[in-house]
Amino acid sequence: MSVASICVMPAVASEDSSGQKPSISGTVNMFIGDRWRYAAEDKTQRNDLFVFVEPFIKASFNKELSIQTLFTYDPAIDPHPDESRAFANEQLHLKNLVLDYSKDEWGVYGGRFAAEFGQAWLTLPGYFGRELAEDNAIWDRNGVGGWMNVKGGEAGTVRVAASAFMLDTTIMSKSWIGTPTRTRKRQFDGGQSNTGRLDSFALSATGTKVPSFDGFSWHTGVLRQEVRKISTANSDIPDAELGVVGGIRQEWKIDDWLVVAPMFEYQHFWNRGGVQKAERDYISTGMEINPANWRLSVGYTLRISNAPNVEEKRDYLFNTSLGYEFGNGVRPEIGYRVRSIDSLEVYEITSRVLYVYKF
Repeated sequence: MSVASICVMPAVASEDSSGQKPSISGTVNMFIGDRWRYAAEDKTQRNDLFVFVEPFIKASFNKELSIQTLFTYDPAIDPHPDESRAFANEQLHLKNLVLDYSKDEWGVYGGRFAAEFGQAWLTLPGYFGRELAEDNAIWDRNGVGGWMNVKGGEAGTVRVAASAFMLDTTIMSKSWIGTPTRTRKRQFDGGQSNTGRLDSFALSATGTKVPSFDGFSWHTGVLRQEVRKISTANSDIPDAELGVVGGIRQEWKIDDWLVVAPMFEYQHFWNRGGVQKAERDYISTGMEINPANWRLSVGYTLRISNAPNVEEKRDYLFNTSLGYEFGNGVRPEIGYRVRSIDSLEVYEITSRVLYVYKF
């Protein structure tokens, strides 16, 4: 029996012993976006008009036990990157599907999820500026995990989390609707966590409510991803990828109408991608300034790559955006970003109209 079918059966059950009835809740983030792009090297221009929909659905059996799913409908990698497109290559794919049991101070879960490691890929100010930071989003993993809140004294309330996982190579790793460019992953593809065993893991700690620093939070973590060995030749035998992360965020609230929140995160990886002695650094920093209903964001990520007998490579992404929150779930937003990948500079003007629906 699949996990999805399990969530249907208890939903028709009667009220449980704690007094809470089974329920379904969730959030749908959706927007229409447009991205105008200019590449400096070859002086090419293109326009990309697209739609993005991300529903999160939680089926609660009682206060503690639930099934949680997260889907995304968005454009896949464009097979014609030098041509303009409108609502093309849109696909539906599954991001998360977990069985979760959570109490007030601890919880455990299992299924398909994103491992807890770093936060810049999710929280770096400026929605359109997370592309490089998203390198380190540990999506599409099957496994188990858990968390616990600990009173850490001067360190604040500390959330300690751990998970063990492997890359999802089931049918859920492909796109379900739309142009099938997200194909099913296979073990012979190799790569991080693609071993068919729960031998990769992530450990993290996040501190909030620090007594001496109102609005301050911090996080740190360790990651180890085993890499499938495809060749027996010594030069091709990959080592496990190791990573560490540390970050801080400070939020100041001024006169109940102005919020200023800078953040910083640093990540370092050894044997990146399973390549021996290949190292990579990520430095992400940004700030949110939110006067009343306005949302001003600035973000920057620097990626530094080193490998044996290869010249050091530096890529970066800078973005800034301005939006307005109407209070009914609607937020128009416009942004500007500059990115340099493989020494090719690209300038982009982005815009979107976001709507958030909760049920």
